[in-house]
Amino acid sequence: MNNGKRYSREKGSFHIVDETKEKFVVAYTMRRGNDFDGTTEVKDVCRNIPRKNVQVVANVIQDAKPSDFERKSIEEPPKLGCHYIGEYISRHFDFNEFFDGSEFKWNWFQGTKTTYEMYYHFPLKILEEKNLITYHKNGKVSIKQR
Repeated sequence: MNNGKRYSREKGSFHIVDETKEKFVVAYTMRRGNDFDGTTEVKDVCRNIPRKNVQVVANVIQDAKPSDFERKSIEEPPKLGCHYIGEYISRHFDFNEFFDGSEFKWNWFQGTKTTYEMYYHFPLKILEEKNLITYHKNGKVSIKQR
């Protein structure tokens, strides 16, 4: 039984298919191979993302102090860095394998595709799809003004 809201709107190759109290079901297009030699394989993929993962990412963005945000110019919205978010997620879920002593290693976190996607990338894409944030190509995040 679906306790959540259904979404049919596509945005790019990522969209929310279903939402329940426990999870989000997302769909996206995955490309593998090489466009140059014609070996590209394209397939649609669905993933279940626990609502808790999305809530943790929303909390880190909401709880960040103004000094945690970066701003290059007054015209540009302040952005929260990907390292800051990744470190917060890793501490929250006790992902100790991404620390060298007390130093967070972003490359180690980003290099584990399953963890990176499930706890960082897809929760940010869900928040963006819900129009709460802008998830920039460089991995930084800015809060949408209401």
